[in-house]
Amino acid sequence: MKCRVLLTREIGDIEKDKKEFLRRGIGIVKLPLIKTVDMPFSCPDNKPDYIVFQSKRAFGYFEKRTAIPKDAIIIAVGEKTRKFIEEKGYRVSLVPKDQRAEGICEIMETQKRGIVWIPRAEAGREEAILCLRRMGFAVFPFPVYKTFNIYYKPSVFICRVNMVDAVVFASPSAVVGFFENLKNCKGNIDLQGILIVSIGKTTKSCLRDYGIEKVLTPSKPSMEAVAEFLANIWHGS
Repeated sequence: MKCRVLLTREIGDIEKDKKEFLRRGIGIVKLPLIKTVDMPFSCPDNKPDYIVFQSKRAFGYFEKRTAIPKDAIIIAVGEKTRKFIEEKGYRVSLVPKDQRAEGICEIMETQKRGIVWIPRAEAGREEAILCLRRMGFAVFPFPVYKTFNIYYKPSVFICRVNMVDAVVFASPSAVVGFFENLKNCKGNIDLQGILIVSIGKTTKSCLRDYGIEKVLTPSKPSMEAVAEFLANIWHGS
């Protein structure tokens, strides 16, 4: 019997990710739990010494409306973010090994203190901002996009979750969306027999905030790594 995973990212991302699972003999069920939209923004008045992009999405929405200031040192979180930025003709100077806030702070430890811009989601996490400020950087976060949760009829949500052997989460926003939907299901979903998979440590931490202790995480934070990880569990290859 083919094992199946529930993919919870934005629908466009799911369409890109699904091939990694299908080519490894893993079935997919689509349940997009988030949607992002761009929003008007104004850049801070202070010229940045550094600009941190924590995702492809943050860069995409920023670059859609304005250019990166000349001479700003670009920090990209994750190799996919780095590649995406460089394909647009910009040079990325720093890529943290650890994609959490700790990794950003670690890579900035040896850098000259200065002004840091962080274009991000309207409801973004605060850890990197607070850490960099404690280190002596002047940090200016500003929202360039919004993330919305998608809500389903309980019957639809229950049906899709009960079809799968694993649920894959790629962001804290998707985790929030899952548990917001779960609240309306009145105990008709049993997660005990379902593998809970997180793409990385930040999302894993969010799952634990919801009381999910057994969370599987691949060695690399990518959907390809998630698919390979699950294929090894289910197929031994």
